[in-house]
Amino acid sequence: MWDKYDGKVYALDAELSPAWAAPYDGHLVPYCYEYDGRTDPASCPDGGAANFYNGTVEGTAALSADQSTLYVGRGDGKLYALDPTTGAELWVFTTFNPEDPADPMGGGQVMQGPTLGPDGTIFIVTVGTSEHETNALYALTPAGQLAWRYPSETASADNVFLAPPALSPDGASLYLAAGWGPRMNDWDIGVPGAVHAFDATSGPATGDERLRWTYLPVNEGEWWDPTVWSTALAVGSDGTLYLAGPEWILGGGTAVAFALRDEGDHAELAWDAYVDLDRERAAIANALALREENGVTTRVYVGSGNVPNPLTLSYPEGGKLYALDPATGDAIWNAPFDPEQHGSGGTVQGLAIDREGVVYTSISGTDGPGTVVALDPDGSVIWTHDVGDLLEWSTPVLGPEGNLYFAESSRNLCFLQPIETGACDGEDIEPVIYAVHGGEPAPDDDDDDSSGDDDVTGDDDVTGDDDATGDDDTGSDDDDGADDDDDDDGYPGSGTCRCEPSAAPSAPTLGLLITAAMLLSRRRR
Repeated sequence: MWDKYDGKVYALDAELSPAWAAPYDGHLVPYCYEYDGRTDPASCPDGGAANFYNGTVEGTAALSADQSTLYVGRGDGKLYALDPTTGAELWVFTTFNPEDPADPMGGGQVMQGPTLGPDGTIFIVTVGTSEHETNALYALTPAGQLAWRYPSETASADNVFLAPPALSPDGASLYLAAGWGPRMNDWDIGVPGAVHAFDATSGPATGDERLRWTYLPVNEGEWWDPTVWSTALAVGSDGTLYLAGPEWILGGGTAVAFALRDEGDHAELAWDAYVDLDRERAAIANALALREENGVTTRVYVGSGNVPNPLTLSYPEGGKLYALDPATGDAIWNAPFDPEQHGSGGTVQGLAIDREGVVYTSISGTDGPGTVVALDPDGSVIWTHDVGDLLEWSTPVLGPEGNLYFAESSRNLCFLQPIETGACDGEDIEPVIYAVHGGEPAPDDDDDDSSGDDDVTGDDDVTGDDDATGDDDTGSDDDDGADDDDDDDGYPGSGTCRCEPSAAPSAPTLGLLITAAMLLSRRRR
C-alpha cells in the first residue's frame, strides 16, 4: 500500500525564523482514486484504485530572474508557482497524458527542480512510477501555460528522467539525461540509456520537432558493451556535457561518468573512456557539480552510492566522491574521498562548492546517522559532522553570505501506515534543518576541543594546526537568530574546525533552524 505525505515549502526570514509555509490547501493527495473502472480491493476496500502519486517536495525550488515567483514541483504531478514573499499560490500546472488527458494519474511525479531559460521559460521533467504515469519533458511559459511537451503526442517517453534538464551556456539548447525505463519501479535492461538535445529557443515548434539529436551512451571499454543510464547532468562553460549514472553489469549496475560534445546535429564522446565510480560497490550517481573559475570549468566533482533498502531505510556500503579533469576525465586527487575511511558510509547525496573551492557534501549514512563533510580542493578533509539521522536526497546549499544549509530526515517505519491513522503518534518523524554559519573561525590557542563534540574530526588538517576554535559563535553574528548556545542544549551543537586562516570555509557551528513536519518526507512502499 502507498501512503501519502503532503509536503510543504517553508521560507525562513532574515532572523532564520519561519516566515511562511505553503500548505497546498486543496491539493491533498488521496490514498485511492476512481477512474475508468480501475480497482484495487486490497488497498482500496471501499472502491477505486491505489493512488501512486504523493505530495512530497523532492526537488530544489527555482526563483524567477525578477525574484517575483518561486517554482516548486511535487510528487502529485504538479508544478506550483508561489509568491516568495507570502507563499501565496499564483498558479498550478498539472502534468498529463496527451493520449488520455482526463486520466488523473496520467501525468508524472515532478521529482526534480525546474530549470529556467533566459526568456523565463520553465522546464520540468516527470517520472512515472506506475503503469498509468508518464515520463515527459514540459516547457511552460512564465504564466504557467504549456509551450510544448516531449513526447508531443505519445503518452510517455521510454526512460525515466532523474536529473533536471540543463541548458547550454547561450540558453539555445536544452539537454535531457535519460535513465532506465520504462518506469521508476520497472527496470527493463532492454531499454537503452539516452541523452537528448532540444532547440530551446522560442517559437511554435512541438517537442518532437525540437529534438536535435539523441545519443545512446554505450561503454565500449567493457567486452559486453553495456548501455549507460544517466542520472546526473551538468553543462560546462564551454558547452561540454558531463553525465553520470549506472551501466549494466550482471546482477545490477555500477556507476560511471562520461562527457559529451554537442556537434550540432549529433554528439561525440569528449573523454577517451568512461570513468568508474567505486566499481561494483556503487550502483548509482546522484551528485555532480562543476567548479568554474574565470569562466572556465576546472573540475568535475561526482559522487556515487546505492539505493536504500525500502524496508529498513539503510544504505549499503559503497560510494565515493571523485574530482576529475574536465578535459580528460582523469583523476585529480591521488584517491577519491571515501567516507568509510572517516567514520561514515553510504551514498554521496549532494554537492556544493564555495568561492574558495571548498567542497561540501552530504553522506547518507548506512544504518547510523548521516555526515556532512567539508573538503579542501586538494581532497583533504577540513571537517566532518554527524547529524542526528538520515541524509537522504539532501543537497547542501550555500547562501549569499557563505552560510551552509542542509536537512536530515527521520529513519523510521511510520511510512508503512498513513499518519492520519495515529500509527506515528509519539514518533519523532519531523525532519530537521541545520545551518553552518559562514566566516572565518575565531582563533584559539588551546589544544583542547572545548566543544566536547567528537563528531567533528580534524584528521586531515590542511594547515597542520590542531588548534580547535572552541568558540560558541565561531565568527557568526550573535543576532542572526540562530542558536549559539553550548553543546548541552540537546541537538548537534558547536564543533571544532581545522580551517585555513587565509580562506573562509564555513566553520561548523551547527544550529537548529526549524523542525518542519513533512518538509522532506518521501513516499515509500
